[in-house]
Amino acid sequence: MCSSPAITDGQVSNPSIVYKPRDVVTITCNSGYAPSSLTTTCQSDRSWVPQPLCRYVSCQVPTLHNGFYKINGAQTNTSTTLPYGAIIQPQCSQPGYTPSPSSARICQEDRHWCRSDPSCIPSITCNSVPSLRNGYYDDGSNNAPYVYNGGISPKCNDGYNLNGSSLTRRCISNSTWSGEDPKCLIMTCSAPSMPINGRYNDSKSTYDYGDILVLICDNGYYVSSNADMKRTCVEKDTWSGSDLICQRIICFQPSTMSNGRYIKSQSIYDFESVIQPLCNQGYFISNNVTQRVCEHYNTWSGDEPYCSIETCNRPASTLNGWNTPNQTIYDYNTTIVITCNDGYEVKEGPVRRTCFENGTWGPVSFDCVKIICNDTVNVRHGISRKVGRLFIIRHSSTCKKVLLR
Repeated sequence: MCSSPAITDGQVSNPSIVYKPRDVVTITCNSGYAPSSLTTTCQSDRSWVPQPLCRYVSCQVPTLHNGFYKINGAQTNTSTTLPYGAIIQPQCSQPGYTPSPSSARICQEDRHWCRSDPSCIPSITCNSVPSLRNGYYDDGSNNAPYVYNGGISPKCNDGYNLNGSSLTRRCISNSTWSGEDPKCLIMTCSAPSMPINGRYNDSKSTYDYGDILVLICDNGYYVSSNADMKRTCVEKDTWSGSDLICQRIICFQPSTMSNGRYIKSQSIYDFESVIQPLCNQGYFISNNVTQRVCEHYNTWSGDEPYCSIETCNRPASTLNGWNTPNQTIYDYNTTIVITCNDGYEVKEGPVRRTCFENGTWGPVSFDCVKIICNDTVNVRHGISRKVGRLFIIRHSSTCKKVLLR
């Protein structure tokens, strides 16, 4: 027979004064205590097996990310120790979030809480972002659905400025976005300063982003070759490039003419100045360039004039003689020598002719004429005598026969 077991901080569920061997009793512990086993059995030696014990058991309140636990409706702090059998309820701290799972947790005899740790998940989401004309919303690394209180930032396309009081919109309790749609307004530029000695192709007080102005210089002025004649509105009140200046068009003295010169010669010429080429004597302009005009910076109109030498055609054959040299074309100032056949001579005038600049020969042409001898020939430094139809002319050193015709 066994006496009723004495259990510190607990008792048996079916108390009796005396128990027979093999009787089984249930152990019930006081609050905060857990039995070493739920039942114990009376043995023939009057002992209880297993030994009935009630041990004190506690569980530490776990951490809940973005939330906390309640016990009996009141919030309990993390790491607080609660006794065996204590019941805690998960609760999320941020609006729009719900614990999952949401079931209560009980401190068990193994000092652990029943059920797995819950998580705070969004119970309110926004499925899409609003549209933004001439812009878009930047949601960072988030993707739809967007969690409660998640933020999106409006961004404008290139050339537009953001105009609105709220720069960030958040997903709120009714699954809509907080605030109002901002506006993306096109950037504008005020008119740039008027260029010196020029103007732009358009004249307005305000220009939109991307508008392009083209510089037009006044007559007689130019923009240097390394300057961009276009300016673009690239940001609010910001033009590309820099203020442009139209410079006066001048021309420098053209390169030296071969066999010629320009009538008007100076180091610098103004815009639309006219110069005329002049060839040296005996030369003429062969490419028909009669004048050149200063049209652009150091740029003269037309081709460079070319001076070619004047020429004379071969003169008519000399009667009873020939010309030396004998060729088809003669350059200016070339001299030819007239040589007569035997018995002929140039009666009057020079025996040389020269090619003049107008393509003619001078002096006037002379032909070779027959040599006529009288019966008596006066020979200087000699004597003559007639032998038949021959005159024998005897000089001091030579003798020449002249046929009488």
